[in-house]
Amino acid sequence: MVLKYYIDEDQQLIYSEYSGNITYPMLRKALPQLWDKVKNIRELKSYINLTQAQFHISFDETRELIDFLMESLNGVRYPRGILVEQSVDTALSMLIAHKTRAFMKIEVFSTQRGICNFLKIEPEMIESIQQKAFKEIHA
Repeated sequence: MVLKYYIDEDQQLIYSEYSGNITYPMLRKALPQLWDKVKNIRELKSYINLTQAQFHISFDETRELIDFLMESLNGVRYPRGILVEQSVDTALSMLIAHKTRAFMKIEVFSTQRGICNFLKIEPEMIESIQQKAFKEIHA
């Protein structure tokens, strides 16, 4: 799994892009690294691109992931949008979003226009960000 991210301070946005095979232990390792590097992550809108990711997470691990996210991201004030293409990843993302909505604003989308409307950003901004130099976390 590779997690690439870019922070646009002007737009108060973190764009993250996940690729490759992803397991729960990989997320458990990579996400705290991201949160440590991005101290103000609770203060940023989040565009999470999972279109190049393939999840390999069991039902029990999904529950553990939800608990982990709820514990770690409690108090997040800004919206999180998740972009997915694969049906399994969509189902997993929708389950996580449903279970975590009690403490953060999170939605799942299948189009860039949908996620951009939700985050109140222009699609051209994302296209511009995708051309920038990303920082990477490998797990």
